[in-house]
Amino acid sequence: MDKQSIMTHYGALYFFMPAVQWVVTEHGVIADMNDYAGASLGYDRIELIGAPFQTIFHPDDWASLAHLLPQPTDETVRTFTARTVHKTGKLCAVRVHMRWKTLNDTPFLLISCSDMTAETHAERLLAEQTHILKQIIKHEPLDAILTSIAKAAEALRPPAVCSILVADDDGRRLYHGAAPSLPSAYIEAMNGIEIGPQSGSCGAAAYQKEIVIASSVANDPRWASYAQLALAHGLRACWSMPILSSFGHVLGTLAFYYPTEREPEPEDMEIMSALSSLASLAMEHEGTRKALEENRRLYDSLFHYHYDELTGLPNRRRFLQLAKAMLSKLKETKQHGAILYIDLDGFQYINDCR
Repeated sequence: MDKQSIMTHYGALYFFMPAVQWVVTEHGVIADMNDYAGASLGYDRIELIGAPFQTIFHPDDWASLAHLLPQPTDETVRTFTARTVHKTGKLCAVRVHMRWKTLNDTPFLLISCSDMTAETHAERLLAEQTHILKQIIKHEPLDAILTSIAKAAEALRPPAVCSILVADDDGRRLYHGAAPSLPSAYIEAMNGIEIGPQSGSCGAAAYQKEIVIASSVANDPRWASYAQLALAHGLRACWSMPILSSFGHVLGTLAFYYPTEREPEPEDMEIMSALSSLASLAMEHEGTRKALEENRRLYDSLFHYHYDELTGLPNRRRFLQLAKAMLSKLKETKQHGAILYIDLDGFQYINDCR
């Protein structure tokens, strides 16, 4: 079975249509493929022909999907989803359609794959966003929400390690907010880093209020003072996006670290933007909650200062405050006034009963 005989029998469509096409023997070996198939995985045709077909799939997916493979006598089209593994290690979600055919009494599989990466990416991002929004609505602690955001980033863009730093009230330094996968020694060393143009990706991003890409920590001048620390912990690339309030104030930063030198892809930027917006929402929500609590405490303190806690009636301070205001008004209008009071007999008894 060769490419020419397949083309003669089934047409050139299988090899020249703009979609990933594979020809696999009944023993699961790649017999041929079109140019799109090789390009989708970063291989030349010669590198894959003769290889087991399962090698292009993620091991976890193949283990769970192998039982779905049809038998050579069954020409029903089977469809399932899986992840293919690019030569660089990058995963790609695909929808696989396979069907057994026969040529010269020899069965073989005709397989086509359609890229589902964008669709899957959008679904997963939406699911993570929904989960985090529910946490915000439920008023869960800010550190728990930021940790969920960091874990979502790592799940969506492996092998990224995510860090979220929170700016202090003065906007001068960044402090640890969440970093579930960063080494604790590195977190401690970078905690309280000064915001500035030479303070690594995060310090520079907060200073410039724009994303900072350090594809090579070792060679980026903004990392001159911290490169050895980062490299010692296996961190060789760092991209950081500022977390801005609705008024444009810096609330913190969200960063992706990688173990290899790396440039971001459009999907990386999309996820960083979406998650930094969620972090901003969570931080502003927390700020509003704290402000409301402070206002409530202030109100309570003022209320208790002028009113009796037991009865809720105005106390001596409130009486003097109102009396002073009334006397000032009478003086301005040149009117007369009088003070009347009610003598409550047995009020001690009322207090004791309450």
